[in-house]
Amino acid sequence: MTNLKDIVARTVPMFLLVLLMHGFIPNLDKYPVNEVELDYMSGATMCENGNMTGRTEEEIVNDCKRILYTASVIENRKQSKTWKGSTTEEVIMAKEGQYWQYASTTRKNFKTKEYTEYVEACCHYVLYFGSILPENVVYQGQGSNGREYERIPVVGDKDEVFCYE
Repeated sequence: MTNLKDIVARTVPMFLLVLLMHGFIPNLDKYPVNEVELDYMSGATMCENGNMTGRTEEEIVNDCKRILYTASVIENRKQSKTWKGSTTEEVIMAKEGQYWQYASTTRKNFKTKEYTEYVEACCHYVLYFGSILPENVVYQGQGSNGREYERIPVVGDKDEVFCYE
């Protein structure tokens, strides 16, 4: 049986998607978050999903969903003992050997990349309310990296795949 927390966890983000799709950016000021965390999460999320080109309603939903899911993967990694880092910055900037947790950190524009209001709104939501994904969904990329949680089509590119640990 589904409990109320699960219903809210699924309903509120989808409501946020509908608002964003129609150009309404909610005022999240009454839900304070750390500005540094928000900046890092928004920048990384924008870099990871920079090819947002949705034109149809379904494509726009998929673009917004990828943003929410990417922010949720970052949040899940913060909570996981498997991944390095306990803050958004530490998770995004973590490097093990020659590999980074987020390859986008190696781009010259990572710190200065402009992100849209809806990217920031999605990241703000996740920072305040928590991940919308199951806590063990900690992989994302253009290929499967384990048991798939969801595959989201991307216009003009490979699908974005979110996987369980």
